Amino acid sequence: MRTIRSLSLFLILTIALLWGNTCAAIATECRPFCTYSTANGLPDNTVKCGIRDSYGFCCFDGVSTMVYRDFSSEKSLFTPNFVTALLEYKRDIFVGGMVGVSVFHRNTNRLSRLMASTKYGVVISTHVVKMGMTRNGKIWICTLGQGLFIYNPTTGEL
Repeated sequence: MRTIRSLSLFLILTIALLWGNTCAAIATECRPFCTYSTANGLPDNTVKCGIRDSYGFCCFDGVSTMVYRDFSSEKSLFTPNFVTALLEYKRDIFVGGMVGVSVFHRNTNRLSRLMASTKYGVVISTHVVKMGMTRNGKIWICTLGQGLFIYNPTTGEL
């Protein structure tokens, strides 16, 4: 009886190992894993966030990369140059960074700082961690240090 159990266990383990290797081989053939780095044109090897926009891809199409280094004459847009949150709104992309939010305008291919302020005069000027959009089109902006902001892009109210 013990020999039959040992043989059964051996067969089950052998089948499991063979099945696992077969699945791994199929997965490797069907879904290749690609690594992209500065060697492929990325500005840095650390990626904090990414989105796939309504057009397919924003700045990286799987083949080439468009790097935006000097966004405008404002040198303080991203200091340092880290993008930590992205959100698409209509044709524009809201870009959260270490010092607030900027908006990439596709029609002009330019980036401008979001300077909307609250009724108390507060502007988003700290690390943006996350952004999300509600069904009514308002953008929620979560920050470290300043808390949560709700921005209405239709009225420009923060």
